Amino acid sequence: PASQLGLSDAGAHASQLCDACAPTHLLGHWVREKGALTLEEAVRQLTSQGADTFGLHDRGRLAPGLAADVTVFDPDVVGCGENHALYINEATRFFNMVKDVCPRAFTVAGGLYGVATLVLISQLGVSYPTTGNAYTLTALAAIVIGGIALQGGKGSALGIFLGAIMFGLINNSLIVTGVNPFWRDVTLGFIILFAVMFSGMISKND
Repeated sequence: PASQLGLSDAGAHASQLCDACAPTHLLGHWVREKGALTLEEAVRQLTSQGADTFGLHDRGRLAPGLAADVTVFDPDVVGCGENHALYINEATRFFNMVKDVCPRAFTVAGGLYGVATLVLISQLGVSYPTTGNAYTLTALAAIVIGGIALQGGKGSALGIFLGAIMFGLINNSLIVTGVNPFWRDVTLGFIILFAVMFSGMISKND
């Protein structure tokens, strides 16, 4: 009776407990399974009790003339899955992993950017701030052709390396065969589009 049911900010802080499914857990576990509360009392705690706590006496209840967002649920099946909370130890482990990997990843990437810049300048003999703009399509193509999922979560450095080589071979072949630059870009665009569609199909099957 002295408790106020509420939610966190849905996980903005990775090191804190996030019980974002507290309402469904209350209705499924404590009401249906344990019988600790009646359904009516649980609904009251989820609605009008919180509104009354903050002095919003025209919210959290169904009555003519009052505004309300109505959620319809089945008391016999409402509930949440097993992985309904991200606990402190799991969140801390994930945070430490990200904190350890990200600086090294950005350091390696920055070094490779520098090497690529030196190689490009040695080829052109001159450098301008906009010199690398034309390589945006090349970089995207290497990532997609290399099997990197644009949705995230999948991919490898080796895949990007092989994708860059394959894209370079295709591009050079089009140049050697005398394909018009306009149609060369169109062809490369279709290759990227096909690779993205294929990657999406693979991700959906997984």
